[in-house]
Amino acid sequence: MRTKYFWKFLLMMLSVSLTSSAADKSVNRQVMERLIKLADQPVKYLPKMVATDDDAYEYCESILSRTDKEYARDTADINARLRQAEWVLSNKRLLSPKEAKKYKNYNEVKLELLYDLARIDMEEIPVRYMLATQYCNRMLLMRAEAMKRVMPDGELEGLRYSESGSSRPWRVDFELYRDWTTKKYMLRGYIHDRNGRDQLVVCQVDKTVRQHIRSLIEKYQLQKLITYYGLPPSFPKHAQPLGGPPSWSLRLDLEGGMLSSGSDGMGLFSGSEELVGYLRQILTEAATQ
Repeated sequence: MRTKYFWKFLLMMLSVSLTSSAADKSVNRQVMERLIKLADQPVKYLPKMVATDDDAYEYCESILSRTDKEYARDTADINARLRQAEWVLSNKRLLSPKEAKKYKNYNEVKLELLYDLARIDMEEIPVRYMLATQYCNRMLLMRAEAMKRVMPDGELEGLRYSESGSSRPWRVDFELYRDWTTKKYMLRGYIHDRNGRDQLVVCQVDKTVRQHIRSLIEKYQLQKLITYYGLPPSFPKHAQPLGGPPSWSLRLDLEGGMLSSGSDGMGLFSGSEELVGYLRQILTEAATQ
């Protein structure tokens, strides 16, 4: 629904002339009065979601900090602006000096500005709006699904967490799993050796470790993480960022179900520092024994 203006605009460009004669003998007075009134209003800035490609990207980046009500208000404002721009261009007209005298506050310069701004709106907004809403709708849907998710019952059976492009000075790749040969739970991951190189460590862990990890899941409500935190779409005039936050992947297997999430450069989840610190501490202590 939110992308309909893009296609309506293309059809309108084929069917409606954006130029008009200096005089229009079939002027509808109500239409003309509304045009004059709109032209006399102060110019309104574009909403941030569609102001520029850079603004649209930033809006998408922060969409999960906005409430559903705020997002609905943002899209309603843009829809109203597009409807007005479409109406203005469909009814665009200028009057002869004789006809103009019949209308109070008729100002040809202001009307020309109104038409130019409406044209710019219909050229600039639709594609940007389509890309932004497709992304935002998907993210908010995943958030709504995640907020309904409950913490699975039972003990922690397995864990896998890794980061790519991390600024941490060591490799971040942890796995807690059950060795079905020995029936013991094992933790594998990396620490730095004496030479500052990544050293793979594998050690056995007891039930208290798994219980502590579960307590961290509950503390930071990791069951509420959305399935995937993807980057905003590529807007034509926005330079894709270089570097930035790492990508990460998290999987938690509990007796009552599995939790998984991941991110493509959209920042670490709350609790990641404590989880990584705890796992590294266990591996470091095991390597020094």
